[in-house]
Amino acid sequence: MLKLNPQTGENQAFCRACALFYQNHKGDLEKHVDRTQHKQNMEKFPELLKQQDRLANFASPLRDRITNLELRILAHICENSQSVCSAQGMLEVMQTEGNDPIFKKATLGYTKAGNLIREGFGKFCTQQTASKLKNKYFSIIFDETTDVSIKTKMVIVVCQWCLEKGKLQFDVLDLVDVSDGTADGLTNCILSRLEKHGIPSARFVGFSADTCNVNFGRIKSVSTLLRDRFPKLATVKCTCHNFHLCAKHSYKALPPELIELLHAIPAHFSNSRDRRDKLKECLRFLKLDELEILKPGETRWLTFKNCAVRILQQYDALILHFISEVAENPTEKYNRILFLLQDPFTKILLEFLI
Repeated sequence: MLKLNPQTGENQAFCRACALFYQNHKGDLEKHVDRTQHKQNMEKFPELLKQQDRLANFASPLRDRITNLELRILAHICENSQSVCSAQGMLEVMQTEGNDPIFKKATLGYTKAGNLIREGFGKFCTQQTASKLKNKYFSIIFDETTDVSIKTKMVIVVCQWCLEKGKLQFDVLDLVDVSDGTADGLTNCILSRLEKHGIPSARFVGFSADTCNVNFGRIKSVSTLLRDRFPKLATVKCTCHNFHLCAKHSYKALPPELIELLHAIPAHFSNSRDRRDKLKECLRFLKLDELEILKPGETRWLTFKNCAVRILQQYDALILHFISEVAENPTEKYNRILFLLQDPFTKILLEFLI
């Protein structure tokens, strides 16, 4: 291509791959084309063009609009607890239906979307929360969980009184990888997070967690270690966990057949579309709402109530369904479930459970 040479003030042949000027002579140009360095540069030239295009797009006036679109899509996903994988799908729909150039240039792959949420929204929210706590008294609630990679993580939630809204406000301060699950390790993790975010520990007035020994043991636990350092600290066992323990122990006073039924009915329908379709036919026949049978959660508290409510809503249809199952396949399991459903005390106990 011809380009103005600033040194000579003349239009000369310019090789974009080598970024060099040459005389406008056929022989000079042919010699340059045959050079090894030029051939190597030409192999890299397509990638160089892509990089230049990316830089041009980044500097483009459309960049701000593109970024705004990407962030608004991710904000919608976070607000509605949707999967990060759906971001690219939403964007592809816009690219198909919309003619605006920002739809064509925007990209939201899984990695990019996740990084924007973690490094963008996450850090911004953490900074906002930390700045509010520098001048307010606050309490800490924490819990641990294990993710799919079998890594233990601890979420730290701060609670403080919001004068503007006139109510308690809960904010997630941090999500931390935990390598030491002892009382010392968890305590150091909490205090180090406060120090990292510049939050004065002098305003730390309350602590709550579930009632396991590492958190609330009498001899050495997170609560005792924190009270040693902050004598005026109020420590409160998790109310939800206490309610769950009370409910769990109260179930022991109920007939074991009732708990057996709450597990057996969802198990019967869980892996069979044919059985669910048969139940739907019974529901339509009795003109009842078609609702899914709920399964008691092993890791969720107070789930028996929701399961009992759902069974009561479809009680007559369930009896009709299991009468049909026993007629077609009179196994001990089906006879047992039907016997329990037809027992008048079962319905009374389910009503008592809710």
